Amino acid sequence: MPGPIVRRLRLPPADTSPAAARGAVSAVLDEAGLKALRPEALLLTSELVTNGVIHARTDIEVEIVAEPDGVRVTVTDFATPDPKLVVAEVTVGTMDPSGLGAGVAWTEERSERSEWSDEGR
Repeated sequence: MPGPIVRRLRLPPADTSPAAARGAVSAVLDEAGLKALRPEALLLTSELVTNGVIHARTDIEVEIVAEPDGVRVTVTDFATPDPKLVVAEVTVGTMDPSGLGAGVAWTEERSERSEWSDEGR
């Protein structure tokens, strides 16, 4: 893979959105040759998108970044219960900065100011 594979999609707060997100993640994993990461990546993606559909009830943005050593899926909703934007990320593979190795999956939730910048997108 010469560089990262990046895909972004915006989904409605609908029952079909988790399946659409899983389909996009699956396609990127296939393209990147990272099929071994599929079970964890699809499960965690489904959980995060489902949470957005049920709790935020807003559009959901999904960003998928695959590199040779793993995949990062960022799920963002646009709910505004307070002036913060919550971004949830799922990383599967060896992209873990702690060096725990392949097959490790984790989620990270960050709160940032609503003036969050999407530079570089």
